Amino acid sequence: MKIVHSFLLLSFIVITGCSDGSGVIRPPPTNVGVFNAASNLESTVFLREERVQAQMTYGGGDVASFDSGQYDFHVEHSPVGATAPVRAFSFSETLSPDLNYIFVVIAPGGQPEAFAVTTENLAGDAANGRVTIVHAFEGMGDLDVYMELPGTILSNAQPQGSMSFGPNALTFDIAPDTYHLYLTLAGDPDTVVFESVDDTVVAGADDVLVVSDPGAMGALTILVSRISANTGRIGQFGSESRLRAVHGIDDRLARDIHLDDTTTPALFPAQPFGVLSDYLSVEVDAHSVITTPQDNPGTEEGATSYFAVSGALQTVLIAGDSVDGVSTTVMVEDKRSIAGQATLRILNGAGLFDAVGVFVEPPGTDTTTATPLGIMSVPSFTPRVPLVPGDFEITIQDAITGTILAGPELVSMIDGGVYGVLLLNAEDGSTVDIQLFDDFIP
Repeated sequence: MKIVHSFLLLSFIVITGCSDGSGVIRPPPTNVGVFNAASNLESTVFLREERVQAQMTYGGGDVASFDSGQYDFHVEHSPVGATAPVRAFSFSETLSPDLNYIFVVIAPGGQPEAFAVTTENLAGDAANGRVTIVHAFEGMGDLDVYMELPGTILSNAQPQGSMSFGPNALTFDIAPDTYHLYLTLAGDPDTVVFESVDDTVVAGADDVLVVSDPGAMGALTILVSRISANTGRIGQFGSESRLRAVHGIDDRLARDIHLDDTTTPALFPAQPFGVLSDYLSVEVDAHSVITTPQDNPGTEEGATSYFAVSGALQTVLIAGDSVDGVSTTVMVEDKRSIAGQATLRILNGAGLFDAVGVFVEPPGTDTTTATPLGIMSVPSFTPRVPLVPGDFEITIQDAITGTILAGPELVSMIDGGVYGVLLLNAEDGSTVDIQLFDDFIP
């Protein structure tokens, strides 16, 4: 366990306790925020004593107010193969009512630890807002921080300050207005690594931001999140969404895949059967994905609506046949490498079968005695599946008849790998092809 502390703007103020209504004098309250910056862990749980304070997927956090005083805190996570959450580390902290606390969980080398940052209580009549920025992106160098009006030339501006990875957070006051937050390489205002969308500062606001590693979760190279009761990512100015496409329609013919309008050129023209396209940039907005036969935009075979998420990688999966029709679904990718596990995701485009059972088992397993990983309709995809790294056999079964449609196919998955499997109608029309992608491909 490792925990280090940074005390910012310390002051000594005596605060009197208050009664809880039963005559018991309670200690004055303190505010505590917690944030999960460990991109290489699936999720973490932060406990105060034995009470769950926050359950956090990556990039998540929470804030709470409770009695000041001494507490034992614990961080747990659930590594693959464990039958119960594992307590990674514990620490004790005496919380002062004069301070606000931010605990940031990181996991260098896959081993969870935390550091703490504190700020002084903000006066209730403050004319300005206050911003605290924590640098929790291990591997990212020192950063200069600017809060400027949109369009400001940073070489003509003065940074609010610099920050380094770890507990020495940057805190500054700023007049109410609408700004863009800029992060640049230290000493180099021309190299902007992050620019926010409009961010309004109001008098008395006390914002805490965390800079962290997106860990290949999407198309972004840096994340900036605001810690609050609804912790969320701050929008990045100019960020894009990226979309790729694959179809498994039974006739195995190429398709034109359009975005919003079939009267303009297809986003994915002549998309071949069973081939994952490259990712293409898409405007962040609501869209429709429309499938037509190649060079026949007047015949719409299938369509679906989706929202292109800022900074996300998304995949559209199209499947079906001329009898039952074509169906479309869109998934958000998450390609984070997780320490201590292999991560698998399966896409089912084998539309000649109403549902398939998917088995991912150690070599030699009798699937008649095993439970399938899942029963998949079409088109559909699994969530991220954590597996103990090693060798497995993939077997696909008709979920209705029990007939083996594919496999067993031997695959190897290593620690930290992120793997994809695409199920397609085989050319014979009675079996399924297993196509491997992502880290299965060297």
